[in-house]
Amino acid sequence: MRLKLAISGLGQNIITLKENATLSDLVKAAETAFENQISVASVGFGYPPKKISINEEDGNSALTDLGISSGERVSLEPARNTANPLRPEGQFAADTRQSQNKKPLTKTQIYIKDSQILQVHQVPDDNSCLFHAISYAMYKDITVSSQLREIVSKEISANKTKFSDSILGRPNQEYANWILQRDSWGGAIDIVVLSSSLEVAILTLDVDALRYEKFNEDKYDSFIMVVFSGVHYDTIEVYHEANDERQTVFRFGDPDSENLLVQAIEVAKKMKAAGMSFNTTRDRIKCNTCGSILIGEREVARHAERTGHMDFGQVSA
Repeated sequence: MRLKLAISGLGQNIITLKENATLSDLVKAAETAFENQISVASVGFGYPPKKISINEEDGNSALTDLGISSGERVSLEPARNTANPLRPEGQFAADTRQSQNKKPLTKTQIYIKDSQILQVHQVPDDNSCLFHAISYAMYKDITVSSQLREIVSKEISANKTKFSDSILGRPNQEYANWILQRDSWGGAIDIVVLSSSLEVAILTLDVDALRYEKFNEDKYDSFIMVVFSGVHYDTIEVYHEANDERQTVFRFGDPDSENLLVQAIEVAKKMKAAGMSFNTTRDRIKCNTCGSILIGEREVARHAERTGHMDFGQVSA
């Protein structure tokens, strides 16, 4: 049984368990995978999301009985008394030196200022990741994702000239209906619509290319940032340790905004070096759930929509 584990600020890990593994087996493997930086309090999985508290559930319960199957993405929530691995230091100018009493950074984090850390906030792998990432950035809540799909659908349907069949790659009304389905992948067209509707610039950071695609950066003063691995979108946020708050909306006019963009690129470099990016134009992509070999983002998207599989890897040369 292969499971993808994720915890905000600590990145992702893939583990393999025996087919009859229990909840206790999962917890032990998870804590080992994250180098014992956390003590797991609960696990979340599925769509709609289901949450299981470790204290309230029998640790001997089989994962399959709980509804967790191979290929599942499992979100981990650490216990509140877990030693916090996110102890930022340095100045906003990218001082990434760590003092001896600081724990190592993960591949999705970078220190930027006293008690602040720039990090990737993971959202569910359920074919709605773009909408989840934008929903979280704007509202700290991914339940708005379906409403964002409705905004896109209505805007496209109402502007058949601007969003012509040739631009959409399919008839206008067909696209407007298709994007309402929660297993339809979002992309650049949907970002354009949401940027205008939400009146915020959206900066998409491509991990493989290490560059931004900026939407309406000259039109709005505020911006949000999403990071794209080639098959998945997540949100970029700044974690303020002093008050345990997460900032996801920024302003171009702020003195630190340019450096924020530079440091996000540094996070992307760490992610790319760790194998967390995919070039779907050049690389062959393997579905780790069923073994299918896919080429191109369109094939990956169609496979995900058709099967619900979301655990992809790059085929070794």
